[in-house]
Amino acid sequence: MPTRPSRLLNALACLSVAGLAACSTTQTSGSGSGAAPSAVGGVVLAPTYDVDHDAWQDLGYRWEWNARPPMVAGAQMEYAQAYDDVIVVQDTGSLVSVIESSTGKVRWFKQVRDTVTRFVGNTRQGDSLYVANETELFELAIQTGNTLDRTELNTIATTRPVMFDDMAVFGNASGRLLAMDTRNDVRIWEYQFDGLLESPPVMVDDFTVAAVSTKGEIRVLDVDTARTKASARIAGNAGGDMVTDGELLFIGSLDQSVYAYDLFDSSRAWRHRSAGEVTIQPTLIDETLYASTADSGLIAFDAYTGEQLWNNPGIGGWVVTTDDGDLIVWSGRELARIDADRGDVIAKTGLPDVSGIRSNSPIDGEIFVISSEGTVAKFAAR
Repeated sequence: MPTRPSRLLNALACLSVAGLAACSTTQTSGSGSGAAPSAVGGVVLAPTYDVDHDAWQDLGYRWEWNARPPMVAGAQMEYAQAYDDVIVVQDTGSLVSVIESSTGKVRWFKQVRDTVTRFVGNTRQGDSLYVANETELFELAIQTGNTLDRTELNTIATTRPVMFDDMAVFGNASGRLLAMDTRNDVRIWEYQFDGLLESPPVMVDDFTVAAVSTKGEIRVLDVDTARTKASARIAGNAGGDMVTDGELLFIGSLDQSVYAYDLFDSSRAWRHRSAGEVTIQPTLIDETLYASTADSGLIAFDAYTGEQLWNNPGIGGWVVTTDDGDLIVWSGRELARIDADRGDVIAKTGLPDVSGIRSNSPIDGEIFVISSEGTVAKFAAR
């Protein structure tokens, strides 16, 4: 995630807290929210999750808490976002939970819609959480979970929205980027792309949004008027979220390339070709872009020249955050600590029962592990 002027996915075996560090593996079930029944009206608590304390110590982290958010019986965790104050998770049964990052307490949970509704993602803006399904956008209060607003989209949304105050910008099933005034439920503008919109739009600044279609059409638009500020074309869709620092737009593409485009004159700043589709989320930290490709593994690029600073073909994954200058990289199976200057592996551990990892900051952030069964565990640097 960018760090320049820009915007920028996680029963006790020992008898006391003091005894946890001495245990190589601990099964924990406390969420910080007090006792709760295992099932209430079709809602169940996520099961316990085993923490290998020795492995995390080798990575330079310590376990702080496990949270067991409620889930619809039979559902799986679908979305998770980490912020400084809370972690937001949503399961496939449309149940949203907000967990306090300091304590692991489940602040509130709410089933936003029926269990068969398809959701497209969540976005936070200030004290509001925007929860979007294909036809509706709900605004919920982060503090209480109260529904503040509900907007009928009158279309089929295909991406999560990006919010510009009361304006929601999202893609629809007809390949159009739409802007909705959520307070008045009015469509402000729409822009037709060549191809469908599956990758979420990205906020460039307070007045500009960028989007890419499945056929590789890139547009940078003024959010008030939909006037084109820059445009480009690549041969395929983005393999993950696009990344921007307000000057360049970075794309890992399914056309087997990593790109950087100038947001002011539409020129291509650089391109790196790969032997396969680039499907892992790139990350921008301190003017270095980290991306993984099938043939080169994890690569560190100078963000502005495209110069390859190093690569490690033995490591592939997403740079979740940093710790004391080192990179913390998640491959989908292993979490590794990587020397940011050379790309060498300092330590790594397998996490076989984990479905996702999140951090609340790209630099020196805390780590939140989402288990395959929905438990959320927090780890902080030692």
